[in-house]
Amino acid sequence: MANYDQEVASLKHSIWRFLVEELSDTITKYENLRDGLQRGIDNIANQIEIRTQSVRTLENEIVGLSKNVTSVQPAVDEINRTLRSYGFTNFEIVRSLTLENHYSIKRENGEHAHETLSEGEVTFITSFTLFSLPRGLLIKTP
Repeated sequence: MANYDQEVASLKHSIWRFLVEELSDTITKYENLRDGLQRGIDNIANQIEIRTQSVRTLENEIVGLSKNVTSVQPAVDEINRTLRSYGFTNFEIVRSLTLENHYSIKRENGEHAHETLSEGEVTFITSFTLFSLPRGLLIKTP
């Protein structure tokens, strides 16, 4: 019994050595699997970052390109079609010559009608313009 503590320590050491040797292949497979999965996770995270940056770049490009194609012409055409369909033929909407992406009102004879519109004409144009906004006819793309 004098070397009981020494024998217990030796037994524990032998058990651990046995377990390590017996499970060496299993431990190695686990470590390889864990390392492979971590590399896969890192790769996917990297791809997500790359794709996210690509999406941001494309969104910025779309905004930039949209600024170049914004036009009031579709709104002008739609308003003029509607004016004609309601019998307003003594004036029309035209693109502004002085302000980009704006429009003005022109009489049949070519003069600008801003100061000479009747109250009914002003009310109709204002109402139609406000009605058109939710449909996106006159909204400038950011």
